Amino acid sequence: MEYKLSRTGRVPVIFDLISNFPETKKLNVAFLGYTDLFQSRAEWEKLIGSEVNSLINRPNHKRLCQIHGVPEDYIIPKISDVLQILYGSRVKADIFDFQTYEGSEIVHDFNFPIANNFYEDYDLVFDFGSSEHIFNFPQAIINLARMCKKNGIVFHSHPLNMINHGFYNISPTLYHDFYSENCFEVVFMRLTGKVRIESNLDKTICLDITDVPSSTRFNLKRIGDSVKLSNLSTSELVVQTIAKKNKSVDEFQFPIQGRYADKTNWT
Repeated sequence: MEYKLSRTGRVPVIFDLISNFPETKKLNVAFLGYTDLFQSRAEWEKLIGSEVNSLINRPNHKRLCQIHGVPEDYIIPKISDVLQILYGSRVKADIFDFQTYEGSEIVHDFNFPIANNFYEDYDLVFDFGSSEHIFNFPQAIINLARMCKKNGIVFHSHPLNMINHGFYNISPTLYHDFYSENCFEVVFMRLTGKVRIESNLDKTICLDITDVPSSTRFNLKRIGDSVKLSNLSTSELVVQTIAKKNKSVDEFQFPIQGRYADKTNWT
């Protein structure tokens, strides 16, 4: 199976990842943190057509619009409502957070190990930029890997260069080294973010670079030169990753960074 993301944005990413599984397969999905799904009405209509009329804003809709810097006419529904409209009973979602926001969350602090009744319980695990806010990041990513079923996938969207956004910015090598050490495979990775184009500095586009070095050091200017984008070095980007679980493991290993693990690179 080829795993890929054809679009950017939280809602399209969720739809794309679910579509990687057979339509007849019932799916258990998990979200780390309550993911706010915000789109304009026109964007929702492109995604779900006339079903947009069934979407109801969450009670704290105005506050969420302020937080995300979007107009108040954006629609921000519950995750469960969106999945119910599109997939009915085929997709069941659990949302994990350290406290309740919407009310449906399973309360757990991911600084600490997840309970074993959640081990290998989910076909698809979403981390839309939550674990970089968790101080014990290694435990958080191990929890997500434990929760994933064999042949399931974990999706991460983490900051590459957002100062003080969270505790951590994440480099691509972390995913490749951690997941390869623990019987997963990174099957897709890209850099994305809104940047200006050289031909029209008043216009922004959503970057989608999939030729991301797995462990070789790189700088953003070099990438910007290759795709003819301006202001890339000052833009905030995220690295999005899909990791597929090929085999169950009893104990997860802490990796040595790949470039140092191979002694021949240094002798």
